[in-house]
Order: sequence, then C-alpha cells, then structure tokens
Amino acid sequence: MATQTNIAAPNLPIPPGDPDKGWILQFLSILRLFFIQLVSSVNTLINKFDNGSFTGTLTGCTTSPTATIYWARSGNLVTLTLPSNLTATSNAGTCTITGLPAALSPTNAQRPALGSLLDNTATTTGYAFIGAAATVISLSRTDGAAFTASGTKGFVAFTVTYMLV
Repeated sequence: MATQTNIAAPNLPIPPGDPDKGWILQFLSILRLFFIQLVSSVNTLINKFDNGSFTGTLTGCTTSPTATIYWARSGNLVTLTLPSNLTATSNAGTCTITGLPAALSPTNAQRPALGSLLDNTATTTGYAFIGAAATVISLSRTDGAAFTASGTKGFVAFTVTYMLV
C-alpha cells in the first residue's frame, strides 16, 4: 500500500489505510490555518483605528478662541469633527485653525468639502484646505473671496473627512 503524504499540514500524519481520516485531518488543518489568519487580519484592522481630540485655535481674529476638535482615524482616512459656532471678531482676510497634530497631517494637500462659514456675520459656504505635512487647516469661501476683516467670522459645526496619502 502506498504511503500518503499531507501537503497542507505536514505535521499531521495521515493514518495508513484510512484515507477518510486523512482527508478530515487535512481539512481541519487548513480550517485552523484559515481561522488563525482571519483573527490576525481582524486584529490588524482593529489596531488601525484610533481616535482622540486636540485643541484648535481660530486665527485671523482679534482674539484667539479655542475649541476641542475630535478626530477618528481608520487606516489612511481621517475625520475631524469641529464644534458648533467657533467664532470671533475678524481682523484679517484669512481664517485658519491651528493645532492639527502632525500624525493627522496628509502626505498630499487635501481640500475636503466643508459647509457653512460665517463671514462678516453672514453665512456663506466654504471648504477646508490642509496642506501637505501641515498642522494648520485653512478655511476658504467657495466663491474665492477673502474673508471680510471685520464683523464675526468662523464656522458653524462641520465634519471634515480626508485621506492621509
């Protein structure tokens, strides 16, 4: 009688003369390896998710109001959730939020969609711009106009999602 070998799991010998048991042992060995790989993959995915917060400071104003900005990162995708109504009296045509942690800075510049901004106390639409390796988020009006250097400026609550690469 020919000796059978177990290619998938060499450390599990197939009993001679009983091919059914050998097939079952081989199947169980492959199943075991599959579940080990599955658990490893799930652990890798879980470990790639983290979240936290940082203090963001609104600039381009007579004061420097701050707010807690919450973030979540899953792999290369980052979501920032900014609080509602971070505003102050404008004294410049620009508007930025400083304090973005370096670990959340994209490799390439990102211009994620935004929502409602305040400019001279009027609501307008705008977007965020995060430069490559930057720790500053620049807010811009979608019409391309500069912010008015007077009145109230800032943003209404919004969420920004962008890629790190």
